[in-house]
Amino acid sequence: MRPLSEWLVALHTPRLTLAEQRTARVLDQRRHTCVRFQEAADAALVTRSTGPDVQRAYSLVLPEGPAEPATAAHALMESLRRHASSLDELDACRREFIESARAALSDAERGETRGDPAR
Repeated sequence: MRPLSEWLVALHTPRLTLAEQRTARVLDQRRHTCVRFQEAADAALVTRSTGPDVQRAYSLVLPEGPAEPATAAHALMESLRRHASSLDELDACRREFIESARAALSDAERGETRGDPAR
């Protein structure tokens, strides 16, 4: 008969694997959401309007989190809604979204959560 500690280790290993798989799925979903918003925002920057594609993509970024990319996406949407005349302002908002999304995804991959409710 196996000791209890071996059984506990045997049960713990699949739990870790399932948790790792869940984390990978969450990160993949966040990457997809950020890329989708970025593509829609780039198209909106060309036309300088917030059409339905960018609105839908934006509505996915907000609940998907984390907070930093959602805040940066909000700033970009506000610039587009105000019909900002400065391409520099729009580009700065775009770059801020990209950098915050990269940082958040990198942190999540390293296991750093910085208040991320999904983890």
